[in-house]
Amino acid sequence: MARKSKPTSKETVKDFRHKEAKRWNNPPAGIAPTYEVRERQARQYAYDPHLDPQLIWAGKAEHTSFEVDVVSLHIHERISTAAILRAVRRPEPIQPDLFGETP
Repeated sequence: MARKSKPTSKETVKDFRHKEAKRWNNPPAGIAPTYEVRERQARQYAYDPHLDPQLIWAGKAEHTSFEVDVVSLHIHERISTAAILRAVRRPEPIQPDLFGETP
């Protein structure tokens, strides 16, 4: 079976950056706990079964409210646009079937 040829044109991908814009309250996750560590905070939300349809799990209807931990948002990783597009364009390997049949 002949292999598909790869396109020869090289497209360069440029990141779109806003040089004048800054996110002041978004520290990297590595330095997040170095500032003031506060007590665990939780918010309580009322459960309304008449809202939009949701996935219902066992025992959910018995609860009238639920608590959610309040966590701060941090940068956990930085991925470039070029790296994302390389991963998307990468061809998937052929997955052989159980009995040795290949597509």
